[in-house]
Amino acid sequence: MLFCFMVKYLSILFLCCFSIVNAQQKTHKTISSDAPFIEIHTKGVDLLKIETSKTNNIELILTDDDNIGVIENISCNDYNCVLKIETQLKIVNATTDKMNQFSLPPPSNVSITIKIPKDKKVTVFGGLLDVEENNYNGILRLLIDKGIVRIKKNHGITEIDLLSGAVFANTKNTDLHIKSRKGTIIKNGEKVKSPLKEKVKKGAKLIVKSVYVNVELITEETQ
Repeated sequence: MLFCFMVKYLSILFLCCFSIVNAQQKTHKTISSDAPFIEIHTKGVDLLKIETSKTNNIELILTDDDNIGVIENISCNDYNCVLKIETQLKIVNATTDKMNQFSLPPPSNVSITIKIPKDKKVTVFGGLLDVEENNYNGILRLLIDKGIVRIKKNHGITEIDLLSGAVFANTKNTDLHIKSRKGTIIKNGEKVKSPLKEKVKKGAKLIVKSVYVNVELITEETQ
């Protein structure tokens, strides 16, 4: 009887694990392009991660936790490479951001990691989108309505144009141009006035143009 119980228990456990794995879809694509300019357009995506590719190719890793479906449209020429990624999330009762008067769709649980070769000029367009930049060595511009932006390491030029949300950045030897009209700026635990401008002779650059955005900076002194 104990043996039968164990077999039944293991069968149920296997089915549960299989259902979880089967529900999640992960897509990995490699894009060969020498175009100096890259555009990324997202709709219905929760999180976008940007990293430096170890190859000369663009790598796209897409995770769809709830298997809602994702439409990808990729077109490249010698000058520009455009990546359009849109989820098939059906919005029934979207809430509204009263402060900025735009709709807030429910989470899609879709995340994208894009690995881009260094020295590219990248522009990201998104309505409601969280972004993580981890050690991208190039020019990155983020044009987002609302979201949370995390800069783990900044080795290139990053410009953030954000209406509402928050920015968290770890910087070292970085030119800072930070402005928040209605938010606060915290640097190394202390509140500073907006705009914050600090220049270095040679290094990275971080530019933030925002309205209802709180910016928190942790700066590491150059040895």
